[in-house]
Order: sequence, then C-alpha cells, then structure tokens
Amino acid sequence: MANSDTTTLNRVKYAGLDFDTHEDDLRARMQVKFAADYNDFSTSSLGIMLLDTVAFGLDTLSFYLDRRATDTYLATARTRKAVSRLCRQLGYKMRGAVSSCVDLSVSVKLAKTFNVTIPQYFQFSGPNGLIFSAANPVTYIPSEQGVAYPKIVPCFEGQRVSESFTSDGAANQVFLLKKVESGKFLAAGSVVTMVDGGNWVESDFIEFEATDQFEVGFNDEPPTVRFGDGVAGNIPKRGSSIVVSYVITSGKVSQVMNGTITKEVVPLIISGQSIPLVLTNPLGSGGGDDAEDLEHAKWLLPEQIMSHFLDLSQTPCLVESQ
Repeated sequence: MANSDTTTLNRVKYAGLDFDTHEDDLRARMQVKFAADYNDFSTSSLGIMLLDTVAFGLDTLSFYLDRRATDTYLATARTRKAVSRLCRQLGYKMRGAVSSCVDLSVSVKLAKTFNVTIPQYFQFSGPNGLIFSAANPVTYIPSEQGVAYPKIVPCFEGQRVSESFTSDGAANQVFLLKKVESGKFLAAGSVVTMVDGGNWVESDFIEFEATDQFEVGFNDEPPTVRFGDGVAGNIPKRGSSIVVSYVITSGKVSQVMNGTITKEVVPLIISGQSIPLVLTNPLGSGGGDDAEDLEHAKWLLPEQIMSHFLDLSQTPCLVESQ
C-alpha cells in the first residue's frame, strides 16, 4: 500500500472561520505547495499583503454565510426582518405597533357667529415632542362656543402621511414606505391604499382570490405594501396611480399623563380668522405599544402551531349514515 501524502489533504473546519485562521491556513498551504518558488513571508512583502486581502475576503464571506444560516432558523434568527419572514412562512403575522389614544376636552375661547369645526387629523402638541391628531371632526355651533362649553375630541398619537407610487404592472409588486423614520412605527390598522381612486382592502396575508387586496409588512425595514400576482390578489394595472396613507406612531412612548396636552401644533384658522382654543386632557392616554417583540414572536409561533395541530387531532371524524 502506497504511503499517503497527508500534506495534500484538505482540512474540513466548521469553526474558526475568522481572519487569523484563514490567514494561517493560507500561509501554511503556500509553504507546502510553493516552497520551491516562494519564501518571502515577511509581513511587509507584496505576497503577504495579497494573502491578507484574500483572508479578509474569506472572513467577510464567512460572516455573511453564518448570518444567513443563523437567520434561517427561528430560534437563532436575530433580525426583525428574518423573524418576521419565518413567521409569515408559517402563517403567523407579527403584530404591528399601536398608537395611544386620549380624549381632549376642547372649547372655543371666544364665541364666533359661525360654526367652528376642528377637522379630522388636526394636530395637538403633547409632551416630549409627541403629536396627537383628532380622530374625527368636531363642530361647535355658535351657542356651543366659549370656555364654558367644552367638547370631547377623541385623538390618537401620531401623524397621518401619504406616499404616491406608480404601478409597473408586474406581479407581486412591493413598495417601501420610506417616511417611517428610525425609532418610529407604522401604526397597525391605519393603512389606506387607493389605486386609481379605488379603495383596496388590507389582508393579513394575500389570499388566493383575484380581488383588490394588499398586504402590509409592518416589520419590514422600512415597512412595505405588497400586491398580488393576479391569482392571489389582483395586480394594479400598469401606470396606475397608487396612494398609500398611514399613521406614523411612537408606540409605547406615546403614553402620556393627564393635563399634559394643552396647545395646538398650529393655530386653527377658519375663514382667515385664528380661532383660539382652550384644551387639556382630563385623563391620561390609553393603549400605545411597540411592534411585537422578537422573543415574544419566537415563543408564540410554536405555541400557535402546536394548538392548531391539537385542534385538528381532536376533530371528530364524520361518518356518512347508511
């Protein structure tokens, strides 16, 4: 039996894929393979510089391969995008952020001879730079004006904004909602999508129906709006105008105490006149939460899958009567 040349065997490693390990392995390989042709292993040599460059590239590639492998499994996934994608594949939608709500007591300071309406989405200034928007319009007739006649104005924390897109007619179009800044959230239940003036309906997941529907990726970075492929959800026609409006919220930090909302962001102007308002929040806000925590999603998804299969196993069999 011929002697085996162990120096020609490749070493299989599943760890130690860092720069130093790659550099040492490449140097050892060169000393064996090219010993007769190359022997300049000083740190400042051109050959070692090129070797270090290759080792750096291998180290970077190993890092991204490890990250991709890590994000393939729910237990080890570390990014919100990865966890959200895995949950979506198994039919679980991670919860989006929720705005806090508060009732403001608002009165018109000086009575007017005309109706005064606080329009929907009129903004009030809260503590720490928070902005609260009127959920519905509220009108004061002349006899209801004055500081002695306050009305309740329901408000939510956040600002409604809109973005416009144009459809290219392709299947499974995805549009990025870039106005959601870092540290802010897209509020769940706030997305309204109009395609050529027609209102499309939000679905948790695009269903296998050729209907006008869309899906919101609350946990994408940035959040996204997704359309169908013509089988599961319709495709907006090529050139269609798409307008997406939604609420940007601060989530959990939008909770405020009573008496902390006392002024408007900008004055209320009606028929060219500034309308002074007297306002406060008699009670603190309710609700308000960030998007679902990653650890909570990792715990809840297996529980829901297990509950689903337990329900199926307990379903009685139906036997046709003879």
